[in-house]
Formats: sequence, C-alpha cells, structure tokens
Amino acid sequence: MEHFEPNVLLDFFYIIIAIFIAIYNYFRMKNGKSGTGYVFFVIFILLFSLYYRPINSDFWSGILSYQTGTDAYVLHMEPFYYWLISVIPNNYLLWRTAIWLPAAIIIAITYKMMSVSSSNLTTFFFIFALTQTFYYLRNILGFSILCLAIVYLCSHKKDKAKIFYWIIFFGFAFISWLLHKSMPVYISLALVALLLPFNKNYIRIAILIIPILSFFVTDVASEMIGFENIWYVGNGQEYLDAENTFKMNWKGIVSAAIQNAPVAYFYYIAFSKPLPQTNSNFIYYKVFLLFSFFILLLSITFIGIGAEVLRLRFYYTSMFPFAFAVSLYFKEYLNSKQCKNFMYLIAANYSWQLLLIVVLGEH
Repeated sequence: MEHFEPNVLLDFFYIIIAIFIAIYNYFRMKNGKSGTGYVFFVIFILLFSLYYRPINSDFWSGILSYQTGTDAYVLHMEPFYYWLISVIPNNYLLWRTAIWLPAAIIIAITYKMMSVSSSNLTTFFFIFALTQTFYYLRNILGFSILCLAIVYLCSHKKDKAKIFYWIIFFGFAFISWLLHKSMPVYISLALVALLLPFNKNYIRIAILIIPILSFFVTDVASEMIGFENIWYVGNGQEYLDAENTFKMNWKGIVSAAIQNAPVAYFYYIAFSKPLPQTNSNFIYYKVFLLFSFFILLLSITFIGIGAEVLRLRFYYTSMFPFAFAVSLYFKEYLNSKQCKNFMYLIAANYSWQLLLIVVLGEH
C-alpha cells in the first residue's frame, strides 16, 4: 500500500497551474481561437484529483476507508466502492482513477452535448468546479451521471416520446443514487429545477423561505450521515460539529465577502439578465442555474446550527452545476461588461487567497 504525506507547497503549485490553464483558455476564447481540447481537460482534471490533496479533503478519509475495506465496524462507503476495492487491491490511486476518470469523461461528453467549447469548459470548470468540488467529493461520479441525465432529458424535451426520455432520466438517476447516499437530495432538487419555470423573483423568494427551511435541515443532516445506531450517533454528531472554524474577525469577514462575491454577482446577472428563451441553450442554462441555486440555498440554511461541514459540502457541490450555468451564460455573453466584471471578481478572490497563503501563512 502506498504511503502519502500532505504537501502544502505541492498543492499550491497544482492550484496555480490550474488557474494559469484557465486564464490561457479564457483569452484564447476571447480572441476566437481554440485552447486546450477535451482530451487534455479529462487528463488534467484526473491528475489534479489524484495529486491535489489538501489536508481537509476526502483524499485522506478515503485512504482509511480503502485500507479497512469491509473489515471496518461500520461500512462508510456504498457497496460499489467496496467492490472496486476487491477488484483493485493495494493501489489507492488506481482505485481513485476508476472513480474520477469516468466522471471526467462524462463531464466532457455532457458539455459536448451542449455544444460548449473545450476552452469555455476548461476556463469555468477549472475556476469553480475543479478547484472546489470535483477533486474533493466521492459523490462526483454519481453527480456527473445525474448531470448527464439532465442534459439528455433536456435535449429531447420537445420530442414526442417524452415518457421514454423521462424513463431514461430516472434510470440514470437511480444509478447515481447507488453511487452515493446523498444523491436523493440532489435528484430531488434536479427535478424541481427541471419542472419549475424560470422566474426572476427566485432570489427574493429564497430570502423569505430561508428561515423556514432552517427548521428542517437538522433532519436532512441526520439522514445524510445515517444516524442508524449508537456508533453513528456519536460519530455523526462529531462529524456535524467538525470544522466549525469560521471566526468573526476581519480576515474571516473579508474572506467570506471576497470568496462569495463572484458567485453572488453571477446569480444577480443571471437572474436579472437571463439568456433569451429563444436561445438553443436556454433549457440547459435554466435547469443548471436553478439546480445550483437550490443547492446553494440549502447550504445557507445550515449556517448557525453547528453543521459547518455539511454547509461547506453543499456549497462545494453547488459549484458543480454552477460551472455549467456559467459556461452556458458566457458562451453567449463572453464579451459583455458583465463577463469582464465577473472575471475581475474572480481575480480578486484568487489574489486574496494567494495573499493569505504567502503573506499571512494561512491555508
């Protein structure tokens, strides 16, 4: 079995490389030229997911689950992953490859189905999904399959045989469910995003219902970590209480404001100035925008109830469909003032993160 050690400098190097590749593709796209291709995208995000391993990521908890396998007192992962362990013993990175590589390929196929260029995909996926969620969460394979199902259904929404395509969608959704116990939450929100019409007032509505939703999120949290016996009660509560590290000091407030500024700004422009409904990509844009927004809304409801880990999990997961929505939006409005402002906010965010690491010594 391989031996792994955290390496902050190496992690920082991977982030810098990913950002430079995103910037390169952004300017190539702005100049009407092609950047890196889909194959490069698949290979890079796989390698990033294998070798970028911050201390607080699932990379390390995954090693423990991989080492203990079915000998553990409580089985933490779904049966599929333990079956993979039996097929790929004594090689953790190969095991991760068997999970993250299919997810990467599915993402590339999904973007290709929406006719999004590889430069666009690489720019916005790297900035949001890759560095925040793709490498991080084991449910990424199930989530990728769910996104593929959404695009497949939307691409056939005007066809006569609608029932057939809904059956295919639910078939994919069921497969994604088998791949992670959290997927029923995301499948439910995806269905809401599919069925609800676009409405500019969703942000206002969300502000009103957040206090109501906050009463129910504790039950959601309990279901997600599985309070099934005494062992889970103790360890589940420990999980919920972990990483409640946000501090109301100037760095915490400034970091939160800078980090969330690009996301908040995009939702503002995406709802106030949406793609025209006559646009061929509107249906994909509408679904992924609402899907990401509803997941983000769910994450906000965890604030202040002692479940910071789950808040962050939902927030990071929201970045996955968020990257889809951003790609589709700026496919049409790439040279707009809104896109320029958006990229300035992203640059400010990464500059601040760099300042924290290099000058203030935080990571």
